[in-house]
Amino acid sequence: MYIGVKIPIPPKSKPKKWEELRRQLEAEEVSAVESYRASSVARKHELEKEIQKLEHLAPNNGRLSLIKKLRRELESFNA
Repeated sequence: MYIGVKIPIPPKSKPKKWEELRRQLEAEEVSAVESYRASSVARKHELEKEIQKLEHLAPNNGRLSLIKKLRRELESFNA
């Protein structure tokens, strides 16, 4: 795991500091995963709304291809 260059690394002789660093990194990872999930859910809803809106308009070639593209993107979230 790459933690960057700005995070100070404690000396090996300070196990409590290492434990604090481990907890900090775990908390940041959990936060990043939760943020990614939330943005994924939001994007899925955006795609669903956009597809529904486009389906209610009169069909044309450009619109149909856009709907297919949006559906493929939506399916990638479900895979």
